[in-house]
Amino acid sequence: MRDGCGAGAICPSGSWTLLREPAVVVVADRAMPGIGEALASLGPRVQAHLLPAGAIDAQAVRNADLLLVRSTVRCGAELLEGSRVRLVATATSGIDHLDLAWLQRAGIAWAHAPGCNADAVVHWLAGAVCLLGRVRGWSRPPGVPPLAGLRAGVVGVGEVGRRAVRLLEALGAEVLCCDPPRQREGGDGRQYLELDALCRQVDLLTLHVPLLREGQDRTVDLIDRRRLHLLPPDAAIFNSSRGEVVAEQVLRDPQGRTLLCDVFPGEPEVDPALVRSCLLATPHIAGHSLQGRVRGTVQVYHAVCRFLGVQPCWQPGPALWPPPLAGVRVGQGATGDLEVLAELLGQLHDLEADDRALRRLAELPPGVRGAAFRHHRDTYPLRHELTEARIELVGHRPALRAALTALGAHVTPACS
Repeated sequence: MRDGCGAGAICPSGSWTLLREPAVVVVADRAMPGIGEALASLGPRVQAHLLPAGAIDAQAVRNADLLLVRSTVRCGAELLEGSRVRLVATATSGIDHLDLAWLQRAGIAWAHAPGCNADAVVHWLAGAVCLLGRVRGWSRPPGVPPLAGLRAGVVGVGEVGRRAVRLLEALGAEVLCCDPPRQREGGDGRQYLELDALCRQVDLLTLHVPLLREGQDRTVDLIDRRRLHLLPPDAAIFNSSRGEVVAEQVLRDPQGRTLLCDVFPGEPEVDPALVRSCLLATPHIAGHSLQGRVRGTVQVYHAVCRFLGVQPCWQPGPALWPPPLAGVRVGQGATGDLEVLAELLGQLHDLEADDRALRRLAELPPGVRGAAFRHHRDTYPLRHELTEARIELVGHRPALRAALTALGAHVTPACS
């Protein structure tokens, strides 16, 4: 269940060599780290206007040639009709805020940033699994895989889903996969199950699909009341994809199943009843890491360069891409692998603080709630990932080593 074209692709094919014009006007969401510097590298004929997402409206883009956005700006006729925009690029992997059919009819090319925040989302999943393990008492002796004996289902095996498979297998779970488009292609050698069959067999279900409202791979209400009842009575559902993938009826009454959700239908006006039904509820921030945001900027910049027919010459410097964690030692003592992982992840990302924040936001009055939700996401402090971290592991802990490696860390034996 994939979204968009290939990584960084521009659709439809073909572009306009706008650099022949006296100036190329670019309107960009200023929330993209480094976007001003990146656009400045293209020379003085590229005139960049960096705006907050809320200020990107039809008037702001009327005279723009290129529009660079994130997921909060909806790009279709209402925004772009009558403008001279020829390329829309989003620094996100998801594209449900782009009206692709209308863009195609209007002859406007588009690009996105698949996989830019995949590592960050799987870090969120790892933290959510650790939280669930603590609540359910999954403590195991050091070196014993913490999810041994459990089955996990991964629905959608794209950039995020593949990483989720590696993480869950590293922690000892048997992993089953569902991805109808990939199953039809039959190209990656993986065995796929039909979704109903998968639901009947798994203790943990994690969703990594785009939001598709129609067609044979429709994902709206993918987990509905019928499929909820196929899951074992104590199953846990993790949703970090899109809120509407899990039916609102399921969110209101999960019938004893445990919900851990980063996304909700109706955002930014999140229904407080849906938040209360979750063990973990976070405000759509699973992908909000500094590294993920910077990767999105880089992919959008490269899409702009391809569209204009110029060679990229900018890359993020140390101010945007600080050196990874180094010299971190883990695994001492008798603490189990899942607890060690939870402690390490907690140093980078306080999931429970995010949970408390959303519960406060959800109890605000309607209207106020939506504005507060948007403000919270716009001002959310970008966290770091374990990607490329240098970690020293004490003792023989193959599952912990594999999990850290699945999260992108470089793991070496600790010197005695």
